[in-house]
Amino acid sequence: MRVLKIGLLGIIVALISVSCQSKAVNPVVFQTHKLDFSINVDNQSASFVDQGLMQVFHGANLLYLSPSAKISELLINEKQVEFMVLDTNRLSELDSGLGVKILALEPPKEALWVLFNYNTSETTEFSLSYSATFDANVEDAKFSNQNVGREITATILEKGAYFSPSSYYYPRGNDGLMNFELTATIPANWESIADGNSVGNIVSNDTKIQVWQNPYQADGLMFMAAPFAVKHAKAGEVDVYCYFFEEDTSLFETYLPATVEYVNMYSEMIGPYPYKRFTVAENFFPTGYGMPAWTLLGQQVIRLPFIVMTSLGHEVLHNWWGNSIYVDYDNGNWCEGLTVYGADYHYKLNRSPGSARAYRKDILKAYKNYVNEDNEFPVRDFVARHNAESRTIGYNKTMMIFHMIEEAIGTEAFFQAWRDIYKDNRGEKVTWEKWVAAYEASSGKDLGYIIPQWVDRVGAANINVELLDSEKKNGLTRVKFKVTQSDDLYNLTIPVRFLGIEGQDESVDLTEKEATFEFTVDGDATAFELDPNYNLFRHLYPQEIEPTVAAVLGSPEKHFVSYTDSEESNTALKTFGENMTEEEVHIERSTSLVGREGAFTMVLLNPDNLPPSLQQLIQVSPDEISISGKAYPRNGHTFVLSVEEKEIFARMLVLITDDLASLPRIGELVPHYGKYSYLVFKGARNVGKGQWPALTSPLRVAL
Repeated sequence: MRVLKIGLLGIIVALISVSCQSKAVNPVVFQTHKLDFSINVDNQSASFVDQGLMQVFHGANLLYLSPSAKISELLINEKQVEFMVLDTNRLSELDSGLGVKILALEPPKEALWVLFNYNTSETTEFSLSYSATFDANVEDAKFSNQNVGREITATILEKGAYFSPSSYYYPRGNDGLMNFELTATIPANWESIADGNSVGNIVSNDTKIQVWQNPYQADGLMFMAAPFAVKHAKAGEVDVYCYFFEEDTSLFETYLPATVEYVNMYSEMIGPYPYKRFTVAENFFPTGYGMPAWTLLGQQVIRLPFIVMTSLGHEVLHNWWGNSIYVDYDNGNWCEGLTVYGADYHYKLNRSPGSARAYRKDILKAYKNYVNEDNEFPVRDFVARHNAESRTIGYNKTMMIFHMIEEAIGTEAFFQAWRDIYKDNRGEKVTWEKWVAAYEASSGKDLGYIIPQWVDRVGAANINVELLDSEKKNGLTRVKFKVTQSDDLYNLTIPVRFLGIEGQDESVDLTEKEATFEFTVDGDATAFELDPNYNLFRHLYPQEIEPTVAAVLGSPEKHFVSYTDSEESNTALKTFGENMTEEEVHIERSTSLVGREGAFTMVLLNPDNLPPSLQQLIQVSPDEISISGKAYPRNGHTFVLSVEEKEIFARMLVLITDDLASLPRIGELVPHYGKYSYLVFKGARNVGKGQWPALTSPLRVAL
């Protein structure tokens, strides 16, 4: 513990007095930060002076800072303030009542707690001078499909410096939206990037001073600096930059024009880009973050060929949704799902109706694979992704909510609401309620059912259909059918497609447990199907779901099985499993399968015999394996094959390979291909992927 200006005993006595007089201990509330710091690469430290405005309270106050911080001075209203540095280990030194009050605030365990007394409640100027060390080891950081960047919150290395708000590199309290300005002194051969616009750059022989300012209030401030190579382009009046490491400068020609295109596209779709610049920055450990006016992508991520066509646009769009229009997290995070809608899903929609349909079906399959009654929560409770089920609900289910709204009100009204929200709320927090009100205003339709049934409660619609009567006569087809829904009741508009004829699709409205409908269509309809394009967020029937990698990943119980005593083989399988699941796994012998049945997943490496259902899907010879009509050599290739064997196990993932050395890397890659039934790798490079055919949906009725 470090105590400044007066002795420990004096501080304790003073604080005991405060505890007797004060009704509560309050975290300060920062309103502005003007942060000036200098980085020392050699000793992995930085010296800081932070000035601005904060709200303080009469009595005991708390602020939080980096756990390695050494504070040299705290000034409030230009007066020096005595303080005490605490953590959970030092609370016993305080009056018990004060300690209880501090713990009631649930202060962050990963931060230092700075406790001081103040004699009035006011918003006033502060100045805090301190230094801190940031020496996190990033060597073992791995790319995670759910938690990108893992626990790296801040570090200073020869490769670069990275600070996130989670490191408490600037002081924090019970903060809302704040104004930020940052001045960083860095090595002369480095470039820095932080939230907002660049407003200053001074270069000397050994150092470079760069100033960043966010024109909008924000709830945090990210910073990165490294020896970057820089290239620039223009998107109208917007400056677009790429900050890449020298070895990746060949990617400039891919990323710059794509970023320009995204900025232009979303400016036209929503409204003018909210900042003066946008930067794609490369990180020296795995990340995939979007901040105001920039995105930070790990080196491993930025080299993936599909990132430019998917994740890059997603991060650009976040500058409208999330980084200038903010989320009211107390009322639910709509932002990720809306960004998925406007980026990942929008690109599929632009490609073809079939691609968009497949994307929606993949979302429903992910819900089936990852979400169950034990881990489900309402969309309203989503804050951020931390595992597969939170991503499925917060990103995917939310995306489907916005899709169903567009289906209800039409595309023009849907995007008019986007433009209205952006025009009227820039720099402010927006709630689900404000979004629904905007859609009602742009369309004139009542959407009062959206929040109660889709945002505030768990679940998905569960529908079935029963044919009551049908008749074909005089060139017409008449059908009468009953639609029912089980579990919770939903207000649904269900598309109905008639097969064998063209252009006579219908829809039915279902608000009760069941309803009967009758249609007469021209021609000889051979069948009809409810929700054939997966426009509703609903439970899929088992017949609609082909085996997928995601089903294996979502299984709560996985067994990794080896068919050999080879240490090399078992080590490769173990590393594959741990990289795929991000958990410790244990290798079992194939003899453990004898007599075993149950709803769990087996991951099998080079089994002696293929499961019967897999034998019907692929053709195997000593030299090659044929899948969906395409032959792949067995030599140097790895086959990842998902299958269901309902007679024995619920699910299996079969690995066939003679390239054990590539299995660990393949284990890292497999989660990115969750929607596929089979994968083929040459070394660690994917050269084939696809889905097994699904059976006919029970929502299709033959006539």
